[in-house]
Amino acid sequence: RITIMLLSFSLGRSEAVLLQNICLQELNSYFASLPLFLQQHSRMVGIYTQLLAREVLAESSVEFPLYAQSWSLSDFLGFGFYHDIGKSGIANSIWSYTGALNQEERKLAQSHTILGAYLILGKLPFPGGDNGIPNLRDTLAQCCLYHHEHWDGSGYPFGLSGKTIPYFARMVGIADAFDAMTSNRPYHRGISVQDALLEIQNGAGTQFDPMLAERFCSILRQHSYQLL
Repeated sequence: RITIMLLSFSLGRSEAVLLQNICLQELNSYFASLPLFLQQHSRMVGIYTQLLAREVLAESSVEFPLYAQSWSLSDFLGFGFYHDIGKSGIANSIWSYTGALNQEERKLAQSHTILGAYLILGKLPFPGGDNGIPNLRDTLAQCCLYHHEHWDGSGYPFGLSGKTIPYFARMVGIADAFDAMTSNRPYHRGISVQDALLEIQNGAGTQFDPMLAERFCSILRQHSYQLL
């Protein structure tokens, strides 16, 4: 695993701004109902998303949405922290099951994306927000809804492709896949950091935004963080 130094796990300003009219106590109650391994997964996805956003934002030559350049790093942490909140609306036995899910169970599991967006926003968000420029709450709902969409259009729930997938959902999708691969789950053993980065690299341009995938791999291979 990767020990992240100099990044504190605190939602900070995002508690007041990111969630706006959402009852934070209620949202955190949903989060606490998740199995512990999913809670830890969401924490790590938040940290990886924050790390990627910070590094990409620092590179003025790299594409980064203008509307988000004034947002706090804690906001990007929140996008990852709550990306799977919709899983709280599905029986925990689905997430802890060690066998293969049947078609109906897979559809139920995949519905966590839609449930999460409804918990955050009360509706399904357009990729660009209602007025074309998503605010923080829109963006969090987008991360819930679209983080399993694939660059080549093979993902779910809607089969979006390329840049029609909201930018920060693409970031969360990479962070989510990386931590899922490197973590132990009831149904699989985690793989090494090096092997997971190779999978991200191989998925660039098919599952993942190629530019963001390249930056993610480069950051984790070259940054001064300790690989364990």
